[in-house]
Amino acid sequence: MNTIIPLLTTPTIPGESSLEPLGMVQASGMVTTDFAGDLFAAMKNFIGGSVSNYETLVQKASDRAQRQIEEQAVSAGATAIIGVRFEIATIPLKKGVIVAVHISGTAVAKKQGIVT
Repeated sequence: MNTIIPLLTTPTIPGESSLEPLGMVQASGMVTTDFAGDLFAAMKNFIGGSVSNYETLVQKASDRAQRQIEEQAVSAGATAIIGVRFEIATIPLKKGVIVAVHISGTAVAKKQGIVT
């Protein structure tokens, strides 16, 4: 996924000393899978190897959350998001599972009138 603005897990942007915090931004992305996909994943996990079905679900949920958090930050006037945290959870259902990715961070912008 192409990003609109930088997302950094660090609390600052290296080499940038004039940032104005604009506030916290957060978003969640959720996708579901069905029982057949869960059964296949369980067998694959038992035998060994990657579980591409779940990897795809996590990537889709992450992309959704990332797109939402970037849109929030840009609408607030941000040029980057710092202190980004990713949290992943699975929520079992009767037939399938929900994969949820939550992303949060601090939207920041360069302070006006300061040249770095």
